[in-house]
Amino acid sequence: MPKKPFNFNLDKKLDLCGLGKEKKYALLANADDLSLLRNSVAMYLGSQLTNMAWVPDMVPVELVLNGEHMGSYVLAERIGVSTNRVDIDELEDNQGGANDNPPEVTGGYLLEWDFRTSNEHNFMANDHGWVGIKEPEDEDDGSGITDVQVDWIDSHVDHVDSVLFGPDFTDDAEGWQKYIDAASAVDYYLIMELTKPDDGNMYTSVFMYKERDPDPLTPGDQGKLFLGPMWDFDCALGLEEWAFDQDYPGDYQLPTGWYMRDENLEITLKQADVTWFNRLNEDPDFQAMVAARWQEVLPALQTSDDFLAAQAEVIADSAEIDVDMWAYEKWPEEVDYLRDWLQTRIAWMDAQY
Repeated sequence: MPKKPFNFNLDKKLDLCGLGKEKKYALLANADDLSLLRNSVAMYLGSQLTNMAWVPDMVPVELVLNGEHMGSYVLAERIGVSTNRVDIDELEDNQGGANDNPPEVTGGYLLEWDFRTSNEHNFMANDHGWVGIKEPEDEDDGSGITDVQVDWIDSHVDHVDSVLFGPDFTDDAEGWQKYIDAASAVDYYLIMELTKPDDGNMYTSVFMYKERDPDPLTPGDQGKLFLGPMWDFDCALGLEEWAFDQDYPGDYQLPTGWYMRDENLEITLKQADVTWFNRLNEDPDFQAMVAARWQEVLPALQTSDDFLAAQAEVIADSAEIDVDMWAYEKWPEEVDYLRDWLQTRIAWMDAQY
């Protein structure tokens, strides 16, 4: 895309545009998304699902880079481990292997399902796809992640995967809920199903994290995997086929129909025929939890149209300039399409639940 996104790191933590003091930020170009609003509304929706520990905050900005006007962007909190973002114990300063033994070696880890294997360390979750370790990372001074830690989290995710796809995965005591936090899984699944991100079925940009196990570890007290945080929704919420060089099966653009739930859907963007989302939905208890949670959060989700209307007003002048800069048309129509799509999607899911 000619309109580029950017990551940038500051020398010290600063509070940019009210996002909280941090060093690492992203500037999202929304080059595929002619409404310029999909990432913003997805995060707004996610913020209503409070069983996810943290949802990145975003604010629209006008970007000038080295004196050159680049257009309408979104300034975003970047996913990372810190007290203001994914707040888990950091595996750092590992001089002499101090963090290679329990309980330190058990967490925290920030992970991403990513078919591209673009992280520094990647492993297969048995035969269900590639998972990358986002943090901890390699460090030049040797204080970063160790081979022991890579092997530990690889083995742990393999075990969780084996339990999830095992014969007793619905067992309350020894099934998937022993190893995956149910509340975060329900909320994360709901937001992914609602917004239909093209990569969302464990293909890429699907995150999870693991906290450190408590010490001492008592029966039933093992640290779990948490689903989230959210990321990458420019190609979501009914983005039309013009943005792609192929037609994605699975009724991706339609506001009706499931995209994450059922394994028999003809979706090309999957690392395995049956994903974790597919398998979780084979558990009647998970589906019941999802249905109950939907009813709880529906009133909050329905406020998304007011949010979209307000955000469209905020960026209207910026969007008009962006249209001229990057040679596309019909911004107001794109906003109307997005608003209609989302309200239709909410109504369709409500009818199912």
